[in-house]
Amino acid sequence: MEFDFRFPTNITFRVGSTDQLPDVVLSHGKYAVIVVGKESARSSGVLERILSSLEKSDIAYSLADNIPTNPPVEQIESLASALRRKTPDVIISLGGGSVHDTAKILALLLSHPGKTLEYAVDGERGVSAIGACVKPVVTIPTIFGTGAEISPAALVRGNGMKRVIFSPWLFPRVSLVDPSLSLGAPRDVSLRVGIDAFVQGLEAYWARNASPLSDLFARAAIRHSVSGLVAISSAPAELDGRSTLAYGSLLSLLAVANSGVGAIHAISNPLSGRFDIHHGQALAMLLVHVAEKVIPARRRRSEDVRRILCDILDLPMDNMGGLPEVLSHLLSTLDLGTIPKLSSLGVRDSQLTRIADESFNSDMTTSPSELSRDDVVAILQRLL
Repeated sequence: MEFDFRFPTNITFRVGSTDQLPDVVLSHGKYAVIVVGKESARSSGVLERILSSLEKSDIAYSLADNIPTNPPVEQIESLASALRRKTPDVIISLGGGSVHDTAKILALLLSHPGKTLEYAVDGERGVSAIGACVKPVVTIPTIFGTGAEISPAALVRGNGMKRVIFSPWLFPRVSLVDPSLSLGAPRDVSLRVGIDAFVQGLEAYWARNASPLSDLFARAAIRHSVSGLVAISSAPAELDGRSTLAYGSLLSLLAVANSGVGAIHAISNPLSGRFDIHHGQALAMLLVHVAEKVIPARRRRSEDVRRILCDILDLPMDNMGGLPEVLSHLLSTLDLGTIPKLSSLGVRDSQLTRIADESFNSDMTTSPSELSRDDVVAILQRLL
């Protein structure tokens, strides 16, 4: 599978797509900042190949490394302070969702005054204060699921919460998607990250703002992401599964960019923000329980999803039960390991009301089901 797709982000999807990186960088200048995670890009040899290609083209660079999952705002602002004196021409992100989000926030801070959280959707400056002068971002994903490589949003932990920064000007300029770069990612990490692509497709299809266009992407995202996840689960060293998930991840972001997500993502945000629970792990914990609340508002669409999943998982339609049972079977098939209790992750019963209150964020506004605070607390209690 190879294609070029014109979107605010120019996407090149093919093995070897990173060969284009020097030309892409040189179209903006000769000095880049490369944002990477803690170790996978180094240990896999991908970072060394990227740096070598830049050096051969006489492109200078600085590394912004050791970016963790759910990066704290203080770490990103410290990086921005160090980089301001160097005035980079372009920001390159090499890694997963948190790395891409960090790159987008750095691109914002290096071109705008003030602090990160002032530009959050609920911040003092807000969305309207972000302008076209944002530094260009080039993303190179090495793991797939979030779609952050083409998203105009960035998530960051600040003040004990996961905060959203969004602007059309934060769309990466270019995304060089090479599915083979994810072959070095461990199976369990790939599945934990990849589940996000399925949940984004699912919630886009359920969403209050769903449209014929978003439905087109959402249904395809569901099919391709689950097919890719199942393939990776059984054969993590095969490229076909990695390519299918990479494609599903892109489709899922195209879907939610037009429709929004919903309650699963909404409730996961404070769990990740306050307790540093991995985003994919939080989604897997919430999936079945939130589905039970949403299905009554989206019965026909939920039956569509059940049919797609039964087809992919080769399950009998007549005696598999409803969508919650099929979702449970999917999680079991993927063998994500025992889903932990919230209590084992540091969550206490006395904190559930606050988590529920913080779940009514912008992601909840597109949920088709009117969940109450008591509904959310009940879901959390079942997970405690």
